[in-house]
Amino acid sequence: MRTNGSLTTFKAIEYNATIEFYWAPLLVESNSDHPVNHRLPDRIVRAQAIEKHAIHWTDADILVFNSYLWWRRPKMKVLWGSFENPNEGMYKEIEMLRSYEMALKTWSDWLEIHVNHTKTELFFVSMSPTHFWAEEWSLTKDGNCYNETEPISREHYKGRGSDPKMMNVVEKTLEQLKDRGVNVKVLNITQLSEYRKEGHPSMYRKQWDPLTQEQILNPASYSDCIHWCLPGVPDTWNELLYAYVFS
Repeated sequence: MRTNGSLTTFKAIEYNATIEFYWAPLLVESNSDHPVNHRLPDRIVRAQAIEKHAIHWTDADILVFNSYLWWRRPKMKVLWGSFENPNEGMYKEIEMLRSYEMALKTWSDWLEIHVNHTKTELFFVSMSPTHFWAEEWSLTKDGNCYNETEPISREHYKGRGSDPKMMNVVEKTLEQLKDRGVNVKVLNITQLSEYRKEGHPSMYRKQWDPLTQEQILNPASYSDCIHWCLPGVPDTWNELLYAYVFS
């Protein structure tokens, strides 16, 4: 494994295969692009700038995209200009769905022009749900995913951490791409993951800041109800991708 900035590369020599993970949580250029130092309360995107990232994607046989949780705020600050010369640019706070739509437009234009559509398979992964509020699946008014050991059994359960309007923007963007001759398959992992409130790593995660004594005495206060670092749920996502690729 080798890491170079936002790009982490895994090589399976015996299979003559390379898997790369590229950190670009908002797809387009942003002030959150550093793979480690990206914990910023005020997120800023250059909604019309993607080449800094996309230059690393051009020659892949399979490209799998996703961008969701990092957009989850009422508004996003959009920059027209560059981060190198911040005083020369223009900033504007834009309603999140509109700024998300702008970023996906930039991404889709890049796909249409720069990807070899006869060689490269394209995928977009749907929303990854969260489980912050136990009141959504139980009668309790307090709690989150901490100490949960069973999936949610209620059919068609969906928590308020998932935003259908965002996926509507994705679907509209992909429909427009298809009309332009670019086929991006949706890897829909949302509903199957909605049930898995017990699939998060609980409090066993890397802590960026030292825990306070109050937190230590109350593990639920720092339980990770976003990520899926345990076996099970991400493996299922990979099985779905495998089925798509080899179907």
